[in-house]
Amino acid sequence: MMSCRHSTELMSQKIDRPLTLKERLWLKGHLLMCFRCRRCDQQLDFIHQACQKRKEGGDAS
Repeated sequence: MMSCRHSTELMSQKIDRPLTLKERLWLKGHLLMCFRCRRCDQQLDFIHQACQKRKEGGDAS
C-alpha cells in the first residue's frame, strides 16, 4: 500500500498537472482504504475550487 506521505504529494500534484494512470490508480487505491487521506483530498479539492472561483471573480467583495 502507498504511504500517506506519498498520497498527499500526489494529491497536491494533481492540482498542478494531470497524474499518470499509474499514479491515479495508486492514489485511488489508497483513498479507498485511508479515511484521513480521503478527507484531506476532499479538503484540498474544496480549497482549490474556492480559489478558482475567487480568481474568476466569483466573489464580489
